[in-house]
Amino acid sequence: MIELLPIALAAGFLALGAAAAAWAVQAERKRSQALGQAAARMGLEPLVWEPSQRGLYGLQVFDQGHNRRTYNVFRRLFSETEEAYLFDYDYTTGSGKSRHTHRQTLAAFRRSGRALPRFELRPENVLHKIGGLFGYQDIDFEGFPEFSRNYLLRGQDEAAVRALWRPFLLQHLGLHPGWCLEGGGDWLVAYRDGRRVEAEKLQEFFEDSRALHALL
Repeated sequence: MIELLPIALAAGFLALGAAAAAWAVQAERKRSQALGQAAARMGLEPLVWEPSQRGLYGLQVFDQGHNRRTYNVFRRLFSETEEAYLFDYDYTTGSGKSRHTHRQTLAAFRRSGRALPRFELRPENVLHKIGGLFGYQDIDFEGFPEFSRNYLLRGQDEAAVRALWRPFLLQHLGLHPGWCLEGGGDWLVAYRDGRRVEAEKLQEFFEDSRALHALL
């Protein structure tokens, strides 16, 4: 009887693992259905789409990690020159015990003819502040302490990035911390790092992201 105990324990763990996997699959299916319904109410259409199809992989978020996956994709066409995409995006960093999968919902906006300088904005943390003491780039703006305290802004062409970030945009973001923005050419991507948006918050996220798009 004692000899059978390890086998019983192993079988129990396998059963628990299978149940957890089945629950996760079902939860993702329900999430996809709920997002689809919310997106339809907002006038967005579902489609199969990869960021690489539109040249987005040059942006930092799409160059991170491995096992990259784009899913739950929805599109809205505002005009022949302006469109928006909402989608979930995962990527994995590390391996073994240090392996971590990052999941977030992104809004990507394209405006034909726009020529954004390449930039990356994200919430500033302690490591960024320490790095700044050793020359790590962080573009700050005098007169906007909330923005400079809350955000790390980087870009190869600092002068062009500074010209883009006008006072009303700096003030808006200073009052609304937590955003990640990446831009280049006709594309702007907005998201909150490591956070997926639930269906009931999808319209709010889309409107907030679109407001940032309008300011750029």
